[in-house]
Amino acid sequence: MQKNNNDNTNANRSDRIVLNIGGVKYETFRSTLTAYPDTLLGTMFQDRNRELQHATNKNEYFFDRNGRAFHYIMEFYRNGEIDWPVVYSQSVIARKEIERELDFFQIPFAPQTIETREFSIEDAARSLDEFTEMFVAVIKEMERHFRRRITILFPVFNFSLFSVVPDLTTVTPIVRPYWQIGSPISEHFGEVIGKHLMQLRPGLTYKVTSTSVNDEYVYKWELRIPLAFDVKKVIEKSSLSSFPNKT
Repeated sequence: MQKNNNDNTNANRSDRIVLNIGGVKYETFRSTLTAYPDTLLGTMFQDRNRELQHATNKNEYFFDRNGRAFHYIMEFYRNGEIDWPVVYSQSVIARKEIERELDFFQIPFAPQTIETREFSIEDAARSLDEFTEMFVAVIKEMERHFRRRITILFPVFNFSLFSVVPDLTTVTPIVRPYWQIGSPISEHFGEVIGKHLMQLRPGLTYKVTSTSVNDEYVYKWELRIPLAFDVKKVIEKSSLSSFPNKT
């Protein structure tokens, strides 16, 4: 599909809108959509059609469609391409879901370009093991930095909400590779992972919950551990032991 670059005025570029797709909100510019005038949204948000547009809340427009699948629609408007996922038999989102939304929003696509393969139990077990080992590495870094608690957010849809608090330079890079798959793994295996970590690290407590942040769903992990070392013994092993203890 040919992108129309001539219709983007300075006014359009500053015209921010919110698309509420089945309860999942996407924020973009009017010009991002009108750059593809042959699509449903590209036509709808043309200046000449402003009188036909009915916002539900100021600049927010609601569509009773699949909010998860719309991620791929939005990426098309931003990048000009459909980034088809690798489709697994146990995928979080089905290929048909994406195809239905592409049809509805009048975006042409070539289904044969989808990369597919069977997802095995072994693949699932490997992903679960890697995710669990990530938490083991995080706990080790918490001990090394004398940190007693840490909170991690794995977003369901809006990946910009991913966060690690505190944002330790040696911890966040360990977690970041899982920022997009952390939520489905947490949904299905969170409690099992937490109980396993409690067995590996005596005194550890955990809490994994599905919650809302800025009207977006996230899975929230809260880990707490006691100090790994006795404070006095650490001082005795350090150079501080040579200083007089004045109490």
